[in-house]
Amino acid sequence: MTTETTAQLGDQARAVQVLAALAAQHPTLPAAYITVHAPLPEHNVGARLDVQLDGSEFEAWREAIDADPASVVLHTTISNTWLSVDTVRDGVRLHLAGFVATLTAKQLAAPHRLEAVNA
Repeated sequence: MTTETTAQLGDQARAVQVLAALAAQHPTLPAAYITVHAPLPEHNVGARLDVQLDGSEFEAWREAIDADPASVVLHTTISNTWLSVDTVRDGVRLHLAGFVATLTAKQLAAPHRLEAVNA
């Protein structure tokens, strides 16, 4: 006999509380598209917040959530470019993504890691 574990709305409460605390602490942050993901108890994974916004607003959010700037990743595809960072805030996983205009070929060829950029 297997026991199926089903997540409930209350299981997302901590993620919603983290979001509410961010809104209270940083009321002037740019509005964003925010998703509260359901926890996956069968994989021992709690609720998660995903925040998507314009790339020009990424840094303000990164600072507000106190994510390490060295953890920011640049993603590029043939049609999209975005920055992302993952962090944990008050025990809740948070994924931040800032979408930017498509890069030129020269920008794509430039170094993408801080240590690769000449001072």
